[in-house]
Amino acid sequence: MSRATILYGGNEYVVARDETQMRAQIDELIAAGGGWLSVNHGRGRLQPAHLWVDRGVCIAVIDTTQPE
Repeated sequence: MSRATILYGGNEYVVARDETQMRAQIDELIAAGGGWLSVNHGRGRLQPAHLWVDRGVCIAVIDTTQPE
């Protein structure tokens, strides 16, 4: 299963998509003038979270897919 970790505001978030898909979505949000990125926060029991993405916002995307 694909998985990416997002670093935003000093916190880690996860999504069940690969790094390439996440970067493409972030690029689309920035091109549209900003928008909310839906992610998950926490360990074990994940909680939905929404991060504002726009120009000048520091965000990192890390491919954390586990090898099969």
